[in-house]
Amino acid sequence: MEFALVHNNQLILGPIRFNVRMINSELEDLELRDRISPKSYLHVPIHFSDGITHLLPIERVRYSPVVAKNKPELKNRPYILGATIDGDLRVLYSPYDIEAGWLDAYYPLIRGYEPIYAQKLGLNIITYVMTH
Repeated sequence: MEFALVHNNQLILGPIRFNVRMINSELEDLELRDRISPKSYLHVPIHFSDGITHLLPIERVRYSPVVAKNKPELKNRPYILGATIDGDLRVLYSPYDIEAGWLDAYYPLIRGYEPIYAQKLGLNIITYVMTH
């Protein structure tokens, strides 16, 4: 499997890159081009939990101005969701952009973590994954 997507409490694994904003005809064109049937996708049910931040030893972060303004309830705490498959933590997911922070990119309307905090979260995630 080449691509993974989290959508509607499912982990969808597939042989081609796709996203939930693709309209059906676009996905069908890709499938026809690459001779892929809808049965080629593996749908794995998952359960999200937001009680996993204790696994990452980082207590305070700074969000981009857009997130800080629109989501004051986050209170500068990291918000990472964990998805379990068969009771084991298998997916760490953030609804707020971490990648732009890893790349040290700045966009005025970015909805994510400020770069230094995204990098700290990334290092903690990598450490957690390598030790568990």
